[in-house]
Amino acid sequence: PDPDRVVDQVLGIADPEEEWPDPSPLGPPDPEALPVDRLPKVQRDHVESVAGATQTPPDMAVLLSLAAIAVTVQGKVEIKIRDGWKEPVNIYTGAILSPGSRKSPVYRHVFGPLEDWEIEQARKDLPTRQAAEDHREILEKRLESLKREAAKEDAGPAAAEKVEGARFQLLDAKVPPVTRLNAPEATPEALVPIMAEQGGRIAILAPEGDPLRIADGRYSGNGDARLDVLKRAWTGREAIRVDRVSRDGHYIRRPALTLAICLQPGVLNSLKNARSFRGEGVFGRFLWVMPESGIGSRLTGPNVPQLDMKAVSGWDSLLRALLESTPADVDDGGYVPHTLRLSTDALEVLHAWEAEVETDLGPGGRLSCVEDWASKLVGNSIRVAALLHLARTADDIVADLWGGEISKWAMEGAIELARALSTHALRVFDSLDADPKKALLRYVLRRIRELPPEERNLRRLREVCRGKREIDTSEDIQDVVDELVKRNWVRVVPSDSTGPGRPESHVLQLHPDLDSHTRYTSYSSNPGNKGVSGISGMPTPDDAGLRGRIGEVGSE
Repeated sequence: PDPDRVVDQVLGIADPEEEWPDPSPLGPPDPEALPVDRLPKVQRDHVESVAGATQTPPDMAVLLSLAAIAVTVQGKVEIKIRDGWKEPVNIYTGAILSPGSRKSPVYRHVFGPLEDWEIEQARKDLPTRQAAEDHREILEKRLESLKREAAKEDAGPAAAEKVEGARFQLLDAKVPPVTRLNAPEATPEALVPIMAEQGGRIAILAPEGDPLRIADGRYSGNGDARLDVLKRAWTGREAIRVDRVSRDGHYIRRPALTLAICLQPGVLNSLKNARSFRGEGVFGRFLWVMPESGIGSRLTGPNVPQLDMKAVSGWDSLLRALLESTPADVDDGGYVPHTLRLSTDALEVLHAWEAEVETDLGPGGRLSCVEDWASKLVGNSIRVAALLHLARTADDIVADLWGGEISKWAMEGAIELARALSTHALRVFDSLDADPKKALLRYVLRRIRELPPEERNLRRLREVCRGKREIDTSEDIQDVVDELVKRNWVRVVPSDSTGPGRPESHVLQLHPDLDSHTRYTSYSSNPGNKGVSGISGMPTPDDAGLRGRIGEVGSE
């Protein structure tokens, strides 16, 4: 054998001409962009406009907009698939992005119309509430007066009858509650009476992760998680009954809760009871997105697209139309929902999707590692299909909102969204079960990738990784590079530097597929870029195999 080649092999220096095998996985696939073109026009136009104006991944606006639609119709309708199987339309969503990703502006753009409507309703209801409160106060004083009269020695049976009559009048004198859509700071215990006041419906919408911290036991005496309400209110078919010794209890026959939060990476792992959230299936109920933020490559200044005010107006009108819709009936203060069904074609699509998910859940299947989440994916897909159907129908001024069937178009769109969402879920749950060794490999690989090709060497890599807790010495960085070489992500090749001076460090060469793999570069509001949601620089379909191996290169 060539003596020089033997030395190179011992030092880990690769032959540049040698064939490069496929790299071994470092984590789940990079998450796919949600298909914005599958949304109804009004929703799609608004999502694209918000993503362009805020320079944020459209995935976040897509998911939050689905939750906004769910808030407007939850409790008013349910989907019957077959006897014994019904799904409500409320959903739980979580958008995970790094600090500085402009989560709050997107949140305001999406949920702003709901907040405005809530304030308007409170003002509109104020005179009625004041009149009801005055009437009740009069009845209370009258009851007290009659009780004093009945307590006199010469009072007859008629006085006691008047007291009973006044008491019944007082019981019938109800003060209508303030109309509420959102209760972001309510504890699970406080959430139940609020939900009962609102016909069994309420939402928890927040631009930060505080609602999860509250459910984690922030205000509980023993620090235990309070998850029962979150679990029951998602199903829509499990009644909530709370009995109290010192005050009236509450009974909600059909609870409906929509939950939409934005949070930073690491919040889920920071929860004291994170294992309970996972083990009891709360995290499994969420639809998650965890896209790259695009920070460092966003458009700035005059290059940022203006917010499309026509799209803003259309979104506002759509949500208001759905908010003004009514349930089939009201029974004991709770909503009785309409029933929607799937068309024959939509049912066929659903059955094929059921079979696909079941296969993916099998041993070694794509979703077998997130069984708790994937087992709810078909039900969540039906809910999303109903939301797409209702948003599209509400935009048609002559259509009967509750009269039609959920179409094949809506079911196929929901499934396409669900497939993309599954790649985000894999990333989220991988972060919950993070392997420190793989996380360090992904971090160093990302640092190599961020370096200009002419600076990819060991010396420069040590400089950019300085400050990383797990990398204190040159040996530490060498160990990581050796592991990346072993996994076929990186090669160490001789420097071709010649001339006087200090010799150059060995060059780090990335796998060819990885080197050509591009990240987000900008967010535009161009609706013509179907399939990539107006993002330039998104991975092409040819990158699919690479994404299946690389995992979370873009995150720490």
